[in-house]
Amino acid sequence: MSRRGIEILLVIALALPCFAGDREFKSVVSAIETEYNTKHMRIPMLKLATFCLHAAGTPGTSGMKLAVFDHLDRRPDESMEEFEQKVTTAMGGNWRPLVRVKERGQGQFTMIYANTDENKMKMMVIALQPDNATVVQVTL
Repeated sequence: MSRRGIEILLVIALALPCFAGDREFKSVVSAIETEYNTKHMRIPMLKLATFCLHAAGTPGTSGMKLAVFDHLDRRPDESMEEFEQKVTTAMGGNWRPLVRVKERGQGQFTMIYANTDENKMKMMVIALQPDNATVVQVTL
């Protein structure tokens, strides 16, 4: 095998962990997409940036995932408890709520969850506004 082929295989092998999926993150994103009849936006170069951060060995975080949603089809009478139940079901039992905030009269919910069951701590922030949502997962 040529030197170029070995270099390409090495880059692919190093990049695979960055593209590996987290079941919980994908489940929450899928739940939001299904419930609010939308798809998350594709952010150009996000995976490359995440790979560069991982390869550089930046202190603090070792991984990040981001999903941004626009034009949600939300019911005006939706309660935070309904939304929280959907998220909790999608995440599974290893995640624990840290912060829950509801903005009165605005229809805005923010929830922060933590998972310490693995050898690395993960945090997930879910912010829901009347017409958009953001989900961020960080591995510390």
